[in-house]
Amino acid sequence: MGMPVIQLENLDLESAYRNIIGSVALETAALSHILNAEGEKLQRIVGLPGTDVETLLNINDSVSAMVAQVNEIQESLLRKVKHSMKVLKRIVGEEPDGRIQKTEEPHDYYSMI
Repeated sequence: MGMPVIQLENLDLESAYRNIIGSVALETAALSHILNAEGEKLQRIVGLPGTDVETLLNINDSVSAMVAQVNEIQESLLRKVKHSMKVLKRIVGEEPDGRIQKTEEPHDYYSMI
């Protein structure tokens, strides 16, 4: 699988916000891989014969610190998505069922930022 590409040239505001939401999804997928690797590291250390308590506590602290950092990043990404969805709904409109749909009326895009 190749690297995802996000179009950066000749964007209108709607496309830019859609790209932000797409990039958040990619970052979230990367964070899930980091968390999975941390879980595998913990399982591997616990499964080693002769691992002492101090080593286990050090690894646990390391994994806990990484989980805390990932959580901070996820909270930041959530704020990006919420803001982007809010602006995107203003730009293109929203159906009663929550789907986003294009509208034909002009908008002052920059007053929404």
